[in-house]
Amino acid sequence: MGSEVSIIPRTRNVYYAAYASLPTSGVRTGDLGYATDRKVFYRWSGSAWEPVSIHSSSGAAADIPTAANLPDGSLYYETDATLLKQVQSGAWAIISPTPTFASLSDTKVVCKTADETINDSATMQDDDELVIAVGANEIWYLQLWVRVLSMEAADFKWQFTVPVAATIEGFDLNDVGVATGAAPLRSLTLAGIQAFLVAGASEYALCISAVYVGGANAGNIQLQWAQNTADASDTKVLANSFITAHKLN
Repeated sequence: MGSEVSIIPRTRNVYYAAYASLPTSGVRTGDLGYATDRKVFYRWSGSAWEPVSIHSSSGAAADIPTAANLPDGSLYYETDATLLKQVQSGAWAIISPTPTFASLSDTKVVCKTADETINDSATMQDDDELVIAVGANEIWYLQLWVRVLSMEAADFKWQFTVPVAATIEGFDLNDVGVATGAAPLRSLTLAGIQAFLVAGASEYALCISAVYVGGANAGNIQLQWAQNTADASDTKVLANSFITAHKLN
């Protein structure tokens, strides 16, 4: 006559409470506990609760859980700072930093909509349109494409004005030496008016690359220009000249 063997599996208790309230007596090896405050599963080793899962949640940076209470590898996404952090050796470490792409407010484009004309004047004047506003302590990289029409007798000169305590340095492509291939860095403000010599009644391109470093004052980066030598002929900065500027800080 055969015999039947029944196997009764050993059951495990599962405890559900804040970590400090998980029992430490009357618990059998292999029992499970879920710490509701830590969102972590634990297994009783016979002498201690050992983590068998990691914490994973999101919220404001100010609400991040205490790293020392969580298993290594736990994750938290700071929704306001857009940072993903991980517990490493008992402390939070950033594992996905915020991208540093410029926002639309960090880029400015100004395109001249109409020709502007002067004659018989070597006195610097503000360009009517080629100007951008900047804040205090800001740093900007600028590129300008200035379409110039002038006579050889008049030529052309230009400079920038900037807020007090600010600097703007750079060069234009005419500075690049054929032999050296190097462009000298220089101040582009009143201290160093830039002469641009023309060879006849033709259109010329003035290509400027500059870095503006602001001080404590907000204001404008303003392109100024004039005839290098006053002459009765017309000197023009033409429509579709433009500035592109990118904020660096």
